[in-house]
Amino acid sequence: MVLRLDIDQIELTTRDWICKIQIVEIRRQRESLDKKCRFQNLILEDEQECQIKAVLYADEIEQYEKMLKLKPLPPPTKLSITTFNRIPHMMLDSAVEIDILAIALRCGSQKYAGHCHHKCREIIICDNQKNQFLLTLWEDLGEIEGNEIEAKME
Repeated sequence: MVLRLDIDQIELTTRDWICKIQIVEIRRQRESLDKKCRFQNLILEDEQECQIKAVLYADEIEQYEKMLKLKPLPPPTKLSITTFNRIPHMMLDSAVEIDILAIALRCGSQKYAGHCHHKCREIIICDNQKNQFLLTLWEDLGEIEGNEIEAKME
């Protein structure tokens, strides 16, 4: 008998299960650091909004490209806006989602940081009380969303 489970109920020893999910994010294809392997990360979400990362490798990317489509999520019914002074306390839990309402004052160019040469981009935002906050967007977030923010500022 096949078990219908949520993502957080699935364990390595679980056999014969199904889980209803939707794709909430499809990241761009990338190469491994040693350039030997192509891969693509996906973020999957179940009905309880539990998320997990899935990875497609090499030929799987093209094999499933036409099947795996991103369907936009419905817009949130109510935003819970977080003030800038609460953000540092909320960042202790890396899984927490933060909604902010602000304008971008400055969008820096992408640069490499640290000894591992991770890409990042710094953006200065300002809220309606004229408080400024420095955001650092890393990797794909800095490249994709950072480019969108930069384009809207021009």
